[in-house]
Amino acid sequence: MTILVATDKFKGSISAPKAVQAIVTGLLKKYPNATIISNPMADGGEGSLDIIQKYLSGETITVSTKNALGDPLMAEYFLCDKTAYIELAAASGLEKIKTSQRNPLYTTTYGTGLILKNALDRGAEKIVLMLGGSSTNDAGLGIAAALDYKFYDSKNELITTEGKNLVAIEKIVAPNNLQTFELDILCDVKNPMYGPTGAAYVYAKQKGADESAVELLDAGLINIASKIEEFFGKSIGDIPGGGAAGGIAAGLHGMLNGQIKNGFKTFAELTNISEKVKQADLIISGEGKLDNQSLNGKVVGEIANICTKYSKKHVVLVGKNELTPSVIQHNNIHSVLEIVSLVDTEDAFKNAAKHLTSLAQLI
Repeated sequence: MTILVATDKFKGSISAPKAVQAIVTGLLKKYPNATIISNPMADGGEGSLDIIQKYLSGETITVSTKNALGDPLMAEYFLCDKTAYIELAAASGLEKIKTSQRNPLYTTTYGTGLILKNALDRGAEKIVLMLGGSSTNDAGLGIAAALDYKFYDSKNELITTEGKNLVAIEKIVAPNNLQTFELDILCDVKNPMYGPTGAAYVYAKQKGADESAVELLDAGLINIASKIEEFFGKSIGDIPGGGAAGGIAAGLHGMLNGQIKNGFKTFAELTNISEKVKQADLIISGEGKLDNQSLNGKVVGEIANICTKYSKKHVVLVGKNELTPSVIQHNNIHSVLEIVSLVDTEDAFKNAAKHLTSLAQLI
């Protein structure tokens, strides 16, 4: 029997490579003669850099930058053949800010922009920006500001790029000497930039915004969309995925001609996952929490689609499952096993590896 183990990270608990390793340990105890293929996965969110480094040869660069509130920190990115792979969360992630300080009215992606600038200064000709885990709602203006884009208010005075200021921006001026580079933006959502299903209304509360802040942030995104159309001639408001990471995908598409791409498809090609599914008798995927978002462009849902295509048995291991049996069956998932069926939530987070090994032995 050939078993493919292809899980995502368990957010806040265990990385994808370590989750796969824990599952493989359990499988070998139950199926000692099985052929097991280890294939940690990502979809462009946090943890993506771990996967990039596993499959590509290059150099990990450590750079001095700032978190989303402007505090100094060190962050890493990966440079391979003049392509720089950068995780937004490395500098502008929610986990880089204390819980009590989280509020997208006051955060900016400027620190991520400093990483981009460092990569360009080192000769990168292509940037692959992996979104996910952002603490921001600035439409990527902070990134642009680090590349010397200027933003002005109605008094023609320079204005900073925190979320609260987006509504006041009246003019955007691009730098004259920005080097030419290709930009791919990897995301795992389909939300537009603004509106009821946009960045602010769907995600800003998770980043510390209250109701009034959400309204202000959404108004800011609407304003920025209009200014980008005015100064760059691009309509970005309803681009699928444009709302990713606080509107970064749409904003950078408009200002830097960034190409928004499905994160899972990029990693599927990198890891040759479809061919591995075809070779296997059993496919195991997983993530921290299984919910409706899991089935919309994320690892578990996309692997389910591949398994359906090739009529393969698909088992999902998770920290917690929030899907109903009918939804699970509709997506041709054979079974879902959850760690919280064994232990409480705190234990599940702290000891995910041990419990994944236990779950694997129940398959």
